[in-house]
Amino acid sequence: VTNFWITWRGADAAGLVIRAFQVVMQQAPPEFGATLVVIPMDPRDSGRRRAIDVSLQGHFIGSASDLQDLIAPILAVKTPPVEQAIAEMPFWESQRRLLEPEAEAHAFTDLSRYANAPLPDDVIQQIVDRLVDCPHRTDEAHGLLTLFGWIGGILTETARDATAYVHRDMTALWRPGAVWSPDAPPSVSEELNDWTQELVSLIAPHTPNESYQNFPNRAIADWQEQYYAENFPRLVKVKADYDPEDVFHNAQSIPVSLTSSS
Repeated sequence: VTNFWITWRGADAAGLVIRAFQVVMQQAPPEFGATLVVIPMDPRDSGRRRAIDVSLQGHFIGSASDLQDLIAPILAVKTPPVEQAIAEMPFWESQRRLLEPEAEAHAFTDLSRYANAPLPDDVIQQIVDRLVDCPHRTDEAHGLLTLFGWIGGILTETARDATAYVHRDMTALWRPGAVWSPDAPPSVSEELNDWTQELVSLIAPHTPNESYQNFPNRAIADWQEQYYAENFPRLVKVKADYDPEDVFHNAQSIPVSLTSSS
C-alpha cells in the first residue's frame, strides 16, 4: 500500500484543502482511505489565522503514482504543504504509522454528521472562520474538526436496510469537537461545547439528518433517527427478541419497544 501524511498551516490552507478533499472523496475508489484533521493551535507566536494546523493522513491500496494522481486536486492547492511523506510499504507497517499515540487523560466532546455531497464554499469559509475564533487554543484545551474520508466506497454496495448500519449512501463524515483538561473550569467545557454546536449548526442544513452511532453524544435529541434512520423499528424488534429485560442499557441504547424510545 501507499502511506501518506501531508500537513499544511494556516486558515487559508484549511479552506482550500477541505474543499479539495471533499471533491476527491466524491469519486475516490474503495482502495482509498484518509482522514483530514484541522486544529486551531496556540496563536501566540504566529497569529490566529496562521496558527491552524491541517493534516491529511491515510493509505491507498495501490502505487504512489496512482495515489498522487487521485489526490492531485489536494496537492494542487495554492498553499503548498509544510510537510509531505508519501511512500509504498507493507500494509501492517502502514497501519502502525496511522496509530494514534495514547493520549493523556482529557475531557472531550464531538458531534458527527454524515454528508453525501460537498458543503458549499461559503459554508466552508464560515467553518474556517469559526476555527480561527475558537474560544480556547492551547495544548490542553482546543477545538478540532475531523473529516473522515473512509466513508462510501465498498460500503455503498450494501443496501441501507440490509444491516444495522444505515449510512450506506454517504461519502464523508464530519466530526467537529473539542478537548480540554478534566481540571479546567466549567466555563471552558461550556464554551467549547457551544463552539462545537455552532460548527454542527453550519453543517447540518447541508447534510442528511444522520450521525455515527459509534460517536454517541447525549446532546443529540433525535438520536434514534440520526443513528439508525429507517432501520430503527427493526432494531427495536431485535432488541425485544434477544434482550426483553433490557439488561444491556444506556442513555441511547435501543429500547425494547417503540413506545419507550423517547
